Amino acid sequence: MIGFASWVGAICLMVAPFMIDTVEGKALAILGLSLLTLQSLQTKCYNLTLLNITGILGYVYSIYF
Repeated sequence: MIGFASWVGAICLMVAPFMIDTVEGKALAILGLSLLTLQSLQTKCYNLTLLNITGILGYVYSIYF
């Protein structure tokens, strides 16, 4: 299941840059990073987990401010 979620997350992150100036594009990036965080936790790649969480927080900040 995490493997499937990771592929969906990767696809979201491939599409998001083309619409990143919109709220939907940022939301897609947040979704993609969230799904990839599951894989980084499973594989104990905590540096990638921290990177994903920082990216999520950055996009949330960008949406609201």
